[in-house]
Parts: sequence; structure tokens; C-alpha cells
Amino acid sequence: ALDPRYRNDCYMMQTSIMFEHGMNPTQIAQECRKAEPFRLVCMQSLGRDISSSSRTNLHYGLSVCVGLPQDEKQACMRGIIYAFMDLTWDGQFAFPFCDLFAAQEDKNYCYQYSVAYLEQGLGESRADIRASCEKHSENKDVCTQFIPPGS
Repeated sequence: ALDPRYRNDCYMMQTSIMFEHGMNPTQIAQECRKAEPFRLVCMQSLGRDISSSSRTNLHYGLSVCVGLPQDEKQACMRGIIYAFMDLTWDGQFAFPFCDLFAAQEDKNYCYQYSVAYLEQGLGESRADIRASCEKHSENKDVCTQFIPPGS
């Protein structure tokens, strides 16, 4: 019902109200699929919302995201890692979350978007990102490969 210019922002917050109405992540993902062309924004919102529970149980976030189709899984991952890093401004939660993915493609995606968000979204220096990789990642080589040259 909203003017088209507000829909993206609305869908970025939509899953919060779905949780308040008692829906679980599977039900929310089903509802997000009805929201084209905002399906992936909605899936990212799902990831953002489950990030709070995922901080104390990284496997919970993994279990929600990993069962989704690839593009939805990646949107869910972005929601989780962006929320983690908005909280700590480092890889304290995001990098260990990335480490959990079994598929190298998923691990790479998670690290790539984590590193990019720290640099471009939060303005962290490349040196600080490298230090965060060293401190918080079990896969330091994977983590640091996404830091742009010149650091």
C-alpha cells in the first residue's frame, strides 16, 4: 500500500512485525517469497532479526540461512553479518559465523561481504580489518584475501 519509494525500507523492517505476530523463520521466508521484487530485502531483514539470537548461538543463524536457496541464503547472511558488525564494528561475531559455513563458496561470500561492509559501510581502516581477521577468524587467509590492496 506504500508509495513505491518507501517499499524497500518497509520490507527491510517487515520481518520484525512477523516475529511479533508469532511467525517462525520458515513461515517468514515463505511470506518473503511473496514479496517480489522485495523478496531478497525481506530475506535480509530475516537475517537481521535473527542476529540477536545468533550472537549467543551462531549455529542458529547458520541453520536458518543455510537451508534457503542460494540468493535467499546470501541475503539472510548479509542481514546477520551487517547486524553483527553494526553492534561491534569488527568481526567479533561475523567472522566466526562465516567460519561455520561448510561450502567454500558460502564462506567466501560471507567474508567478502563482511570485509566490504567493515570498510565501505562502517569506514574501518584496512589495518583494523586485517587485525580483526587475525583476532576473530579461524580462516585468516580467506578473511584477509578480501581486504583491498594497499593496506
